[in-house]
Amino acid sequence: MVFIAVLKFKRDKQYTPEEYSVKVNIPKPFWNLLSFYRGEGREVGKIRVSYYVINAMKKRLASSPSPKKEELTFNEELGVDEIDELTKIDPNEVNLQEEVIIEEVKIGTQRIFISCGQRDENEKRLGRQIKQLIENNTSFDGYFAEYQNSLDGLTKNIFNALHESAAFIAILHRRDEITKGVYRGSVWIEQEIAIAAFMVQSLALSLPAKAYVQKGISREGVRGYIHLNPIEFDNEEEILENLRIWLPTLVADSIKR
Repeated sequence: MVFIAVLKFKRDKQYTPEEYSVKVNIPKPFWNLLSFYRGEGREVGKIRVSYYVINAMKKRLASSPSPKKEELTFNEELGVDEIDELTKIDPNEVNLQEEVIIEEVKIGTQRIFISCGQRDENEKRLGRQIKQLIENNTSFDGYFAEYQNSLDGLTKNIFNALHESAAFIAILHRRDEITKGVYRGSVWIEQEIAIAAFMVQSLALSLPAKAYVQKGISREGVRGYIHLNPIEFDNEEEILENLRIWLPTLVADSIKR
């Protein structure tokens, strides 16, 4: 698995940012070390990679008074030694006067699948809040199917997204009342849980999961036969608080892998 940071570098006015495109290949566990090892964040990782690129550029410019374009365009993969040195860099002391524009291009399993209802605006808001929480606190992207707007997106794309995800978060809200005080959960979410369970148990894929079930929901279908250990909730802030605790452990586990 590789995280690619694409940076465009401008040393002075005679160069435009578009002239020199630099690719730095970073294995994902290394990216987590650069960005989240001390609870920092994605922007810190960007600063450290930018620092590396600026110094690599300066070395090339110093070695040749009139460098050719190909000398300033490179594709490198950072190893253990480079990562170790970069983790020691204090981002607050990095001088980024040289213009560096960083664009993240991610290859491999980089998303967390968010299985959350969309019956009303409150449920949609929760899905968006979880997506933002993931992207603010980890190197992963949050995949929330609200952003699929085609029939193909609601079937094949969602199945593929589940298959390619690094983790799975499911939130079951109440739906129809079966008996007094006992409810069914969202059929759609139940189905996504079943697909995720199949991937883990039959396809032997690794998919760390966290599930939340609104109090009063009956245990039905496949969910009655798998060890999901869902957390019951009364209000949605409980979910966000629990995820704030769980997400750093997910990052730490990805570093170990």
